[in-house]
Amino acid sequence: VYLANFLVERVRKFVPQASKPCVFLAQSHADLDDERKPVNRPKLERFLANECGFEVLPTSNLLELERDEYVLALRNDVSRSFAFVQILCPKPLMPKGRDQLQFDEAHDSNLPPFCYRGDIDLASIKDDAHRSFIEKSGAIAGQFEGFKLHLKETLCKLIEEQRAGVRQYQEADRRFRNGVPDPVADDAMALVRVA
Repeated sequence: VYLANFLVERVRKFVPQASKPCVFLAQSHADLDDERKPVNRPKLERFLANECGFEVLPTSNLLELERDEYVLALRNDVSRSFAFVQILCPKPLMPKGRDQLQFDEAHDSNLPPFCYRGDIDLASIKDDAHRSFIEKSGAIAGQFEGFKLHLKETLCKLIEEQRAGVRQYQEADRRFRNGVPDPVADDAMALVRVA
């Protein structure tokens, strides 16, 4: 563990991206790539990278890959990610089901999901499977700016909790290696030996 921590710290000095947590921003319909629209993927990608400080994955268009290659590339990127973010549309992503495939892969990898559906009226979705998928995704409805604020606050909180856990682990490891006993809490009761 000590060696692994040492190597990570050395890599961070030479590779700036190594210190940035990764977020998987699901790929979506081409109409969500239109920057003239108020809700668009490039705007969210810039927000995650510039304002939140995350590396955004995937870095290339996975949708152009054949299904087997797509699944491998998706798994690779999801495995490197800290969280999953997705903008949902009223119609399924073609090839059919890739929006749900992205979500399911993130779910199977235990990534916290942040899905946005905006003002989509679920009753207007004709595809029953897609409507069911949006319902089970727990997608947030409402204003895009509100979603981005929620995303930033929650992701930053999760990152800080993760870093605190790593610091606690590193401190415990350091104490163990140096033969220093764990600190005793102030409110811990002393054991009294009764003869």
